[in-house]
Amino acid sequence: MVTTAIIIVTALLLSWLMAGSARPKASRASQRTDAIATGTKAHHALHAEHEPQSKLRQYLFSEDHKTIARQYLITGIFWAIIGLSLSIIFRLQLGFGQMDLSFLRPLLGSWINQAGKIDPAFTCPRFI
Repeated sequence: MVTTAIIIVTALLLSWLMAGSARPKASRASQRTDAIATGTKAHHALHAEHEPQSKLRQYLFSEDHKTIARQYLITGIFWAIIGLSLSIIFRLQLGFGQMDLSFLRPLLGSWINQAGKIDPAFTCPRFI
C-alpha cells in the first residue's frame, strides 16, 4: 500500500513538473489583447474573494483536456506496470513451481501463503 502511494505521488509530481516547463510563455502584447478581448479584469473583479489555488490542486481538479489526457496516460501506465508485474509473478510460479516467493510477502501480504506460494484459494474479503 505504501509503495503504491509513493508511486502515485511520484508520477503526479513528475507530470506536474513536466507540464509546467513545457508551456510556452505568451508575450505581453498577446496577454493585453486577450485581457481586453475576454474582459478578464471584470471577471477577476467578480471573483476577487477566491483564494489562489496551489499548482497541485489546479492539476488534480483541472478541466483542461490536455491535463486530463496527461492524467489518463499516467494512470494507464501505472496500472499497466502493476498488471505486468502481477503477470510476471503468476508466470514465475507456474514455470518454476518449486520457487519460493516468500520474499514478496511484504508487498503482496496474504496472497502468499506460509509455503511461499500464491494461494490459489485466495479471495479478498475486503471486496466481497
